[in-house]
Amino acid sequence: MTTQAKVEAALYSHIAGAQVDLETGPSGKVFGWVVSSTFFGQEDKLRVARVWTALREAIAPEDLEDVTMIFPVTPEEAQSIREDQQAS
Repeated sequence: MTTQAKVEAALYSHIAGAQVDLETGPSGKVFGWVVSSTFFGQEDKLRVARVWTALREAIAPEDLEDVTMIFPVTPEEAQSIREDQQAS
């Protein structure tokens, strides 16, 4: 199983209603987004902590070395980001 697949599985199983959009870059590092309404009303620091707690519980430390940034956002924030990208 690839690191990306492990990260996706961890996020889907630990974050309710997650929608996960990840990529593995040319360097082999995994990055992307996790969208969940459970992030609503939470500060960024708590959101990021939830993501990394989920990853640490489910993935071996050597695989975590290949994970860079996972952005945790609400569905509304994700929509706003998409709209901003389309306007650019």
